[in-house]
Amino acid sequence: MNQVKIIKVFDQYQRSRLQFVKEVADLSNNPVNIPILQKANVISQLHPLLSDVVPSIQQTAVFALGKLADHSKELATIVVKEYILPPLFESILFKNIFFKKAVTLVVSAVAKHSPELSQAVVDCGALETLVLCLEDFDPGVQEAAAWALGIIAQHNAMLSQAVVNAGAVPILVTSLQEPEVAIKRNAASALSEISKHTPELAQMVMNNGAIAHLAQVIFSPDAKLKRQALSALSQISKHSVDLAEMVITANIFPAVMVCFRDPDVYVKKNIIILMRDVVKHSADLSQVIVNCGGLAEVMDYLGKSHGSMRLPGIMMLGYVAAHSEILAMSVILSKGVHQLAICLSEENEDHIKAATVLSIGQIGHHTPEHANAVASAGLLPKVLQLYMEASSSEDLRVKSEETLKNILQKCTYLPSLEPLLYDAPSNILKHVLGQFSVMLPHDIQARQKFVRSGGLRKVQEINAESGSVLQEQINAVNICFPKEIVQYYTPGYSEKLLELLENNQPSYVDHFTLETQEQLCWQHQMEVMEARETHPRVESPWQTPQMPQAVEPCSPPPHTHPREPWRQGTESTLPPILPPLRGPPPVPTHATMSNHPGKVQGAPCPIPQKKGQHLRPGIYQRTPASGQVHSQQRPDPKPRGNDLLTSYTALHQKEIKLRLQTAHHTDMQTTAP
Repeated sequence: MNQVKIIKVFDQYQRSRLQFVKEVADLSNNPVNIPILQKANVISQLHPLLSDVVPSIQQTAVFALGKLADHSKELATIVVKEYILPPLFESILFKNIFFKKAVTLVVSAVAKHSPELSQAVVDCGALETLVLCLEDFDPGVQEAAAWALGIIAQHNAMLSQAVVNAGAVPILVTSLQEPEVAIKRNAASALSEISKHTPELAQMVMNNGAIAHLAQVIFSPDAKLKRQALSALSQISKHSVDLAEMVITANIFPAVMVCFRDPDVYVKKNIIILMRDVVKHSADLSQVIVNCGGLAEVMDYLGKSHGSMRLPGIMMLGYVAAHSEILAMSVILSKGVHQLAICLSEENEDHIKAATVLSIGQIGHHTPEHANAVASAGLLPKVLQLYMEASSSEDLRVKSEETLKNILQKCTYLPSLEPLLYDAPSNILKHVLGQFSVMLPHDIQARQKFVRSGGLRKVQEINAESGSVLQEQINAVNICFPKEIVQYYTPGYSEKLLELLENNQPSYVDHFTLETQEQLCWQHQMEVMEARETHPRVESPWQTPQMPQAVEPCSPPPHTHPREPWRQGTESTLPPILPPLRGPPPVPTHATMSNHPGKVQGAPCPIPQKKGQHLRPGIYQRTPASGQVHSQQRPDPKPRGNDLLTSYTALHQKEIKLRLQTAHHTDMQTTAP
């Protein structure tokens, strides 16, 4: 009876222990319970159960410990400090596969939190244990061991070097050939974590033949395995040109382009990352990717992705364009500038904007054609806005300034530069004006557009220190235009004109002065006609009669007027009111016809007319046979310019003509034989 009772007691105790560890394991699945379990000092209660004689209790206790350490860094630190791990590593070789899985879970849970905890796990002898588990026959144990090695190696180069020194790399490469997909996936992940730190570690991975095996598994139907394999290849190729060339020689391209048809977005992202890490080394490697159709795939990827998923593609375009003018033009022809403009307007994160701005600068800094392609896409005002915003990060502002300077020094598309005149600061504005000073002297249409669009006015409004580079650029732009135009658009010029208007005293001409001049005109004409009545006739019909010395047609009598004291006591200096009237040439008689042989008696003498002259009426001549007066034409005198009484003469021309007709008719009757 006592033996049965003792057995029952032990059975209840074992059941209670097993029930206890199961309940702890279940509670640790919920993160909300972790602080409560920590206050209850659950790890101290689990510690004795780790060495329990009942395998199920021992395995469940290790599993619960791993869950607790996975959720909290403090609990993971307690696991290390209470010296729980070394006994587990020592007894793992004699335990079953479930215990081995549980131990590798504890190692991964503790090591993931920080490099210090990972180093503590390594110091406890975890690497040797994990390498032995990596060679275990059970796939689950191999999978867990490979994952734990990757967790340790991810922190820094020293821990990765410790993993390499433990002999894990050859076994991981061999694991890539296992039939189980999970083992391949974790092995590729561990190789990726080892390779990412230094070129030496990547070289060690490559020396063990990892590239060839990774190139084979990227065509696996499993999306997660593709991700890890592509990630490992990119981590190897990113360190040096030689490693990147080894990846290229493995015939990964263009075969890897088929993976862009995979529906998994992270597979596509890792392909873009691989291409980015290859093209950044040299122009030859970039040309290989371009020839494989990589640019078209990147454009399609950028158009369908958002956020951080776009970052590798943006950087890849910048790396390709930075190597040469030809590659940059390939990016432009692939509509890379347009896609970068979309990314710049849609993304909100500063680090993505900074990468986009840098790629834009790499495209546009080569030649004017490249710069004009960027400028015509309207990217310069956007980059300037990012540079001017106070909320932009320091890295974004630095890259924006560098991009603007590089493109502005090459840009010749002036319409895209004019908007920068209104908002750009002086350190950017001097580059903008520098391009205007270079282009405007050789393009008259550009100068006209610059004036009509208000650019010249804005240049005059810029406040620059005397002797500064900015002032020199302003002067260089002003030289391209006439001085009057520059002065017209100078600020304050309208106020100066108004001051001149206020100080101006116009010359006053009243109606009395005009009436006086009209009287002088008629008086002058009457004196001329009276002089002709007493003047002898000239013999030649083409000779102008001489006026008497007593009469001066252009000098009317002195005129006095209280408003014009300058006329008093002096002769008028006004120009002649009308041109001097020429007397009509006499009709030839029998006496005069002898001097002109060949002329018919009684025929009127023709007036010579030069070719191209315009004649006007005004000379009257009598025919001896009829005694009638006929109008003869004479050349119209040259214009007199801005004559004071030109308008007056035009108004009274008809009246003057009638008076002259009457005077000449009377003269002809008096002198008739």
